[in-house]
Amino acid sequence: RCQHGLVAHPNGNLYLFNGYTGSGGEVNTLFIYNIAANSWTTGANTPFSTRGVAYCLGTDNMIYLQGGAPNTNSFVRYDVATNTWSAMASCPTGAWEGSMTSEAGKIYYAGGEPYESLMRIYDIATDTWTTAAGLPTGVKEHKIVSGNNGYLYAFGGVNSGYTPVNPIQRYNIAA
Repeated sequence: RCQHGLVAHPNGNLYLFNGYTGSGGEVNTLFIYNIAANSWTTGANTPFSTRGVAYCLGTDNMIYLQGGAPNTNSFVRYDVATNTWSAMASCPTGAWEGSMTSEAGKIYYAGGEPYESLMRIYDIATDTWTTAAGLPTGVKEHKIVSGNNGYLYAFGGVNSGYTPVNPIQRYNIAA
C-alpha cells in the first residue's frame, strides 16, 4: 500500500487509511493498530476510495481526510470514539498529493496538484474554508507540520515539473 494516510492518536492507536494497492487500485479501508497490544483491527471504511490523500489530527482530536485522487474536493472527519466518518464542508480548491496539519483550531492544507502554491485554511469550529498567502515555492508530494510557534514547516516534495523542492519551507500563519 502506498499514497495512504497514517495518523498517531493520543489514545495510543495508529490509524491507517486509504491508499493505492497497485493492480487493486484505490482503497477505502481503515486499519487501527493498537501499539500497546501490538495488534490490528479494522475500523469503519472511509466514505470513498482514494490515494494521495492529505490528512491530519485536528486540535479537537478528530482525524481529518482531504481529497486525494479522484475525490479532490471531498473532506471528511473521523471520530475515533464512535468509529464514524462525517462529511464536512467540501474544500473549494481540493487537490491530491497535498499535505495538512493543525494548529489553534484550524487545519492548514498546503499545496498538492494542481494548486501547488495554494494554502487553504479550514476552521474546525465554523466548518468553513478560506484561502491565504501561498507557500513560498509551490509543492506536492510533501509533508507539512506545525511548529507550535506560529509557523508551519513544509518538507520536501516536488514542483509541477517533478523537480525536487528545497527541503524546508517556513510559513507564517499570521501573515
